[in-house]
Amino acid sequence: MRGVTLDLLLARARHAGPRWLLVTAGLAVAAVLPVLAQAVTAVTADAALRQGLAALPPGRASITVSYNGLPDPAQQRALDAAVTGQLPRVTGAAAHRELIFREISDGHGGSYTLGAADRLYTQVSLVSGRMPTTCTPTHCEVVALRLPGDPPLPRVSDLGLVVVGEAVRTDPLLLSGTFDPGPGHPVLLADGVAAASGLAGLELFGRTFGWVAPLDLSRVRAGGVGGWVAESAAIGDELWKQIPGLVLTVPGDVLRDEDARARVSAGRFVVLGGATSVLLLGTAVVGGAALRRDHEAFLGALRRRGASRRRVAVLVGGEVGI
Repeated sequence: MRGVTLDLLLARARHAGPRWLLVTAGLAVAAVLPVLAQAVTAVTADAALRQGLAALPPGRASITVSYNGLPDPAQQRALDAAVTGQLPRVTGAAAHRELIFREISDGHGGSYTLGAADRLYTQVSLVSGRMPTTCTPTHCEVVALRLPGDPPLPRVSDLGLVVVGEAVRTDPLLLSGTFDPGPGHPVLLADGVAAASGLAGLELFGRTFGWVAPLDLSRVRAGGVGGWVAESAAIGDELWKQIPGLVLTVPGDVLRDEDARARVSAGRFVVLGGATSVLLLGTAVVGGAALRRDHEAFLGALRRRGASRRRVAVLVGGEVGI
């Protein structure tokens, strides 16, 4: 009996041929399109978010921890340990440690900014002279960040600073964002934050320590923009609890705005996929209606030949399954 049922199903499949194929294809594509539309939406939103962030100044698309004060070497180590212990929660990139002093007068009507960075040679490119090799409390070698048309270098020897070269910035995160002294302003850089912070001539001079890391979009995607911003807020609270004065700054508002813009743009694919699915489902319904006469004739033939209700149900279910 089972063999007869199977033979009937196979015969029906051969008889229907392309007519069943068209209906099945319509149903299949209509089912797949929403899934594809959702995937395209996610990819498009991610690409739009990446493009929007790439157009921002480096300082606005970075993660920064800052501390304004006069910590001694032991306190500096505690600051560094707190920051490096928390930042991996929101970024997989290493943070660059830097230092910037308040604007310094050269005593001749001009002014300049003194800064420092660990592993300075990885963040600037030498134009002339050489890179700094030593920095003691009374004798600290520095390079000047220079661009064509910049004003002459100020006199700095009274603080124990010695300009040994000129360089251009190659790391866009170096002295960016709130650490940026502004265009056309003379900037001198020492190699090593700890050494530069010990300058005897600037012992009581205001300064800001910073830890800067690029925005890690893989972490943002993993937790979603909302989740990532919430996590960064929790980290900011934890840093302040550990050492009052440690301030975490992240581009939360920028991320939310860019993510909303990206999703509006990508949402068009959902509308298009939904409309196409409706059309395809309509096509499948029309095709199914066209098969109705053939289906009713087949059921009538089965009943006339004495097929039981169970046999009819099995055959109809088999057709649907195929």
